[in-house]
Amino acid sequence: MNEVACVFGPVVDEVRARGIPPERLLGDLPLALEDLGNPRRRISWDEFAELTERCAALFGPDAFEELAARSAERALPAPVRWLLARAGGARHAYRIAPFWGSRVFRATRAEVATLPDGRIREVIEILPPYRECPQFFRGVRGLLRAAPRLFGEPEASVELVSDGRRGEFLIEPPPRPALRARFEGFRRGRPEGDAAPAERLARALSSARGWREIPAVAARVLQQELGVRGVALSLAEPPRHAREIAGAAGDRAGRPATVRPLAFGGRAVGSLVLWTPDGSALGEAAERRLQALRPQLALLLESLHLDEANRRLMDLLERNLSDWRRVEARLERIAGAGESCDPLLHSALPPFEGTVLVIEDDELLRRRTERLIAAQGHAVLGVSSDLAQLPEADPASGPIRLVVADLESAASLPGSLGRIAARHRELRGVLLVRLRAH
Repeated sequence: MNEVACVFGPVVDEVRARGIPPERLLGDLPLALEDLGNPRRRISWDEFAELTERCAALFGPDAFEELAARSAERALPAPVRWLLARAGGARHAYRIAPFWGSRVFRATRAEVATLPDGRIREVIEILPPYRECPQFFRGVRGLLRAAPRLFGEPEASVELVSDGRRGEFLIEPPPRPALRARFEGFRRGRPEGDAAPAERLARALSSARGWREIPAVAARVLQQELGVRGVALSLAEPPRHAREIAGAAGDRAGRPATVRPLAFGGRAVGSLVLWTPDGSALGEAAERRLQALRPQLALLLESLHLDEANRRLMDLLERNLSDWRRVEARLERIAGAGESCDPLLHSALPPFEGTVLVIEDDELLRRRTERLIAAQGHAVLGVSSDLAQLPEADPASGPIRLVVADLESAASLPGSLGRIAARHRELRGVLLVRLRAH
């Protein structure tokens, strides 16, 4: 009964702001208003679906989508948001959305793909036997629309086609901000004579075809502005290896005339290496231009350091996500490999009206058992043996008529079974079988 993390913080805020009595939202649900805004709490899918419907009835059919958009900042952990903002923005967020979403909404599964035209296609399904929930898909569209705002970008365009159990989203993320915007702040507020070199550099950088081309473009601009024979921008100070050269231009044969350290925020980020035509020092005019350009050059090298570090972190994050998905798939196969070990489970469940309750602490084993029972046409609900997780009332699929549990766990079940028997009067039996393969 813990399929959904409590994501109703904006709904709670709206109820309080409008002075609406909490019972109009909660009704007979065994929840407190304070619990709904606590992301550490989890509720059942049935409770979540009922709350979304009541939210739409209280505030209007579009309210849940707009409230979800408003809560986008809470949906993604701050460290991950910080990383994504520096390593690709909203597009990376959409790529890892299925991983985070399946942990917030355990009753769902999702997949995402990038289409040839650059749009992103995400498909989300509500798993059987959980009830349909049209407002859930509206809420997800609100989150997907608002996701780029977390990274300083305009909202995305999101199309939704849904039948209440499956939703297909076509997402068109906004274009990334112009590269020139990263640098133009350094020329603002400067004397007019100093602004021209910075303006020319910013204009040249904005015409670069991509972030990786910017260091070479900067080196070419520097060669022209300073009137030197060759230029190299190094990520080290002093440069030690060729691989540390981020961008270069011109003739760099022989000993350089000067190596200038570059610092950002009081921290060394690299150096500028210059070769003059005759090995002499820079002239006075060239020195002035260099001083006007040094803040931008330092920002460029700092950005390159961050870009590389964040690229590695993103690679690590995506490898971890990919590894986790493979592990989950492998565990699912392992858990499903023993489905033939419990023939009693296949043969002992004649058709009847109501719900089968599976009590099992091992989540993978519980999910495997749920699939076995659902394949026979029964409505099934799975929970752990934690008393707090046991259903207080009958689920939407019907009254609980049968409990299925592992024979080896029977000694630890009396408390759970006693609670179920006391609260679900239509319970007719308990089936103990060997769920674990031997």
